[in-house]
Amino acid sequence: MQWLYTGDITSNEHPFSLLLNARKFAQDLEGSDYFLAAGKTIIETFSAPQATISCQQIVALYNAPQGSRARQRKFLVDLCAARPSLVKLTSELPVQFLLDLTQKFLSTRPIQGLDLHEALSEHLPLSEEEQEISDD
Repeated sequence: MQWLYTGDITSNEHPFSLLLNARKFAQDLEGSDYFLAAGKTIIETFSAPQATISCQQIVALYNAPQGSRARQRKFLVDLCAARPSLVKLTSELPVQFLLDLTQKFLSTRPIQGLDLHEALSEHLPLSEEEQEISDD
């Protein structure tokens, strides 16, 4: 609702699951402006040093039916691989999440100071304006 009135999602108080659902909703509706706003908020929120994703949110995502959440799971794994400090590794995490994250770490070489825009470019395309800046 905030985006409808302001054209921006400004609060960094959103839980990961809510932002992920906003992103999926934008994809389903093919709302590119809203999709970019959701992506921008995700990157801003999870670029903060104190940002975390709760174990409960990961469990909920991994307990959902496989087909409906495959893209969201991949997004979560890519985000956590780019920012390992987002999640505290505990025995409560789903085994499949730990396997997916380990596989991601083994398939990519960690890059120090990797920008989340770059790490998530497959999931969150840049706006035309941001694309021009990154090309410079």
